[in-house]
Amino acid sequence: MYLDSLEQRPAVSNCHITHFTPIVNMQKISAFFPKRVRSEEPNISLSNNSISVDLAPTECSSYHNPCDIGFLVNKENIPDDVKEKFLTMPQSTVNLENRIISTNSKGAILKFQDNFFTDFHWLVYSASLKGGFCRTCILFGNKNDPNFKKAVVLIKKPFTNLRKARGKDGVLVLHESHCYHKNAIQVQLLFKQKNQMSNRSVDSLLDEIGKANEKKCISILNSIIKCLILCAKSGIPLRGHRDYGELLDDENQGVFRHILLFRAETDDILKTHLEMASKNATYISWRIQNELLTLMANDIKSQIVDVIKQSELPFYSIIADETTDSTSNEIILSISIRFWCNISGEIQEHFLDFIRMQRATAQAIKENILACIEQLQLNINNLRGQAYDGANVMSSAMGVKGISTNIIIS
Repeated sequence: MYLDSLEQRPAVSNCHITHFTPIVNMQKISAFFPKRVRSEEPNISLSNNSISVDLAPTECSSYHNPCDIGFLVNKENIPDDVKEKFLTMPQSTVNLENRIISTNSKGAILKFQDNFFTDFHWLVYSASLKGGFCRTCILFGNKNDPNFKKAVVLIKKPFTNLRKARGKDGVLVLHESHCYHKNAIQVQLLFKQKNQMSNRSVDSLLDEIGKANEKKCISILNSIIKCLILCAKSGIPLRGHRDYGELLDDENQGVFRHILLFRAETDDILKTHLEMASKNATYISWRIQNELLTLMANDIKSQIVDVIKQSELPFYSIIADETTDSTSNEIILSISIRFWCNISGEIQEHFLDFIRMQRATAQAIKENILACIEQLQLNINNLRGQAYDGANVMSSAMGVKGISTNIIIS
């Protein structure tokens, strides 16, 4: 007896169906699945003016079960009503005793355990193919994604290697970390929201998801920046013996990474990011640390310049001194600024920048100081004082007089 023929059964008067496989459009879905013959007749019983049709899946691989994810493997253009129905189906329509995967060399029977479904909500069991699949990727995966095309296990073939399910390099754990799976999760969320709020457009839903992702990213970046500020304000070195790879408590990875771990204990968003983010998208590498510190330094310099410009007396003095970096034998020019603060009503001094130079000549120092003033967009006509440690060098025509001449010319 074919499953499709159930639609053509004569109507039973004064009766109603009390149990039936939940299918939205029988003709549409039956046409979508391959025609397979059921090994046994369905269990149909009549009692108390009601018909009960039991279409529970059997262990026969030729059984036409519309609830089996295996029939959707390698299918293109899956209808929305089929997707919606599979999202409401249980992760396994077969009990534990019938989920036998294989038998090891010692004769022990390996079964697809229930805790797999608890820990991985996207995992479903196919009775026809006798293995696990990612329901989310099969229903909502981007078939044009090159990485998705390369994926085999859990998408094109069933997952059966139960010994390598969990752990750092476990098949199920690694599958969750792939970008194509995360994208499929987002599409699935969008699909559910669209069905729940059919009156809303897809554009508005995409905008809402985008804003939620933006809010999450801002929260993550804010936590990372606060850890950097703590180290910078306290004068604590950021780096450790190992400043890359997985975050671990039992190694010397530097103060910054240990502070991040400490903060993640009470910040669920940061904790999820550190555990699940791709290795090239954690935003905690030494390059990102340096970039963030540079951005913060530029912001502080901009605030100092704004105070000078908004003051009733927008005059300032430059303090410069040079030294030699023992690690690279380069000459480092330190530049500070002294000015009247209209807010506090007192004179303030602030460090501005370190500048690397090839030679400590008056000409080189003068050019770097003028370049720093120009970069900060300070009016050189308001420069009222110059202080140097190497007074003999800077007293030449190329030094203080050179800067003074530049002021007169401007």
